[in-house]
Amino acid sequence: MKLTLDDYRYIGTELGRYIAEHVPGIDAAIYCKHHLGTLTPGFSDHDLRSVADASDAETWLALSRAGGESYLELLEEAPHYARILEHPPGFICSPDEAQQLLPLMGEVRDWERIGGAANVLDDVLAAQPPQFTQAQQHEACGKFKIYLVPRAEQFDPPINLLPEYLPYYPVYGALSHWFLPAAKLACGLLRNAWVPTKPAALKVLPEVVDSPELLDRLNAIVVADYRVQMSDEECAAMADELLEVVYELRDKVAAFCQQLPEQDAAQAARQQRLRYALQALAGIRGRFGIAVFFRHASPDLFDGEWLRMHLGEEIEALSTQFFETLVPYKHADFGPIIQRLDSVLNASALRLVTALYDAITPPDDMNDARLDVLMAIWPEYAALIEEEYRAKIAPLWDGD
Repeated sequence: MKLTLDDYRYIGTELGRYIAEHVPGIDAAIYCKHHLGTLTPGFSDHDLRSVADASDAETWLALSRAGGESYLELLEEAPHYARILEHPPGFICSPDEAQQLLPLMGEVRDWERIGGAANVLDDVLAAQPPQFTQAQQHEACGKFKIYLVPRAEQFDPPINLLPEYLPYYPVYGALSHWFLPAAKLACGLLRNAWVPTKPAALKVLPEVVDSPELLDRLNAIVVADYRVQMSDEECAAMADELLEVVYELRDKVAAFCQQLPEQDAAQAARQQRLRYALQALAGIRGRFGIAVFFRHASPDLFDGEWLRMHLGEEIEALSTQFFETLVPYKHADFGPIIQRLDSVLNASALRLVTALYDAITPPDDMNDARLDVLMAIWPEYAALIEEEYRAKIAPLWDGD
């Protein structure tokens, strides 16, 4: 069965419709994390963002739940969408919050609305200049380091893929999950001109590196929608070639980053704290709907075992990132975050957070019963996170 970008657009439209019907008073906009030109139908899942003005924790929770429930409907309606529906929107924020993140977190520039109601963020994104902000440059310099090894073991596994796509997945994984994101980021930095999609990076790379033969082969693979079958040996040889290019990009990026104007240390630390806290908040908001979907998706239609395991890891990582922004850093106190929260949370809140961490530990067996426990705790936990953010982080955005 041939999947097209229209299927991806349809999912965004349906999600927006479902929220409008089931979350009264909310006009949500549905954004794709990547420009649609980055997606490869059949291989790509759908990283969506729900953007809406919600005034309280209950409404954020309802938005997240609606994402999970709408995906359950879509899966029943179109089981061949299983790969695209691997998770409901995992990032939920307001238009104002997205605009706060935009100068600090480059990926927001890539968001493309594919469903729901228009809002002010559309115009803001359309008006972005090609140049990076200084904070985006520094963020990208740090982010590039994750691409310095071909982390095959961290690629999404080929679960929920239609059988016809399986033979081509190793090639797709190496390029789309690793090499092209590295090239996109490096080319944007080195030319100080944002590259909107991963395939677009291949058009820019000849200006940055001298590997015409390899780039011609990569272009042919992308033009063929990654439907190029390679043996394990051929894939390994290509990965070695790609790693050489990534190392060349690393050296160029490192030299570029050394020439950047130094940031004011206090301002940079403040910006990082704000960005980490808001990223974590938006990610935590999204995890309830994902849990709803994983708990109720029919195992006959959807393989969620690996995804369930990683849900626990994601919740722990996001929660730890959030609480790290609240706890004053002291080297002597460095250790598991749960052991350092008594300085910022009262006894009741600490018991709640401890119960949440217990519910996701260990993460490799998130069975139905454990998901039920997690979802029972979640409304109170989500309300605590919102309260802590509003009281201790949100006011800092207005600081000097």
